[in-house]
Amino acid sequence: MSVFSRAVAGTSTSGAAAANTFEDEPLLSAALTTSRYAERRAESAARIAARMAERADDGAVGYGILQAENGAVYRGQVAGGRPSGFGVRTYPQSKGGAEFQGLIDGAFGRTTWPDGTTFAGYHENGRPNGPGALQLPDGQQYEGGFNGARSGIGVMWSAAGGVVAAGRWQGDQPAQPPTP
Repeated sequence: MSVFSRAVAGTSTSGAAAANTFEDEPLLSAALTTSRYAERRAESAARIAARMAERADDGAVGYGILQAENGAVYRGQVAGGRPSGFGVRTYPQSKGGAEFQGLIDGAFGRTTWPDGTTFAGYHENGRPNGPGALQLPDGQQYEGGFNGARSGIGVMWSAAGGVVAAGRWQGDQPAQPPTP
């Protein structure tokens, strides 16, 4: 009788030894070992995350998880208790539910919204600002300038690849040509 069978047999509720043994004992033993391993890894990860958060609060440079007052969560490089460098910022549904991946503020990154819209380009204060590409869920794509919205010189293509609009954009719309 194996150690596991003896332990089960000795824990019978009637006081008598249990007669059942486990034919799948190696599989069950492996499952218990895997479960214990997963628990230890989760505990270790929680301790590491807590230490990183403490260091981020102390102004140290490293990796951290920060939560803003508006509910946005940032995971990535921090310096002085603030996002710095590469990271992922996830906004709550009340703020559009977007997720930004890239270099924080004033640098290149990619934002994905829940509806499937994506923007790859330069960001400032969490908004597209500078050159970039916008892919809409219906397959249309815009490449050009941004200032929070499509602005400046740009081209919009249909899902089939034809040009929808080209030229100057203002307020997320093609600017009307000047009348003579």
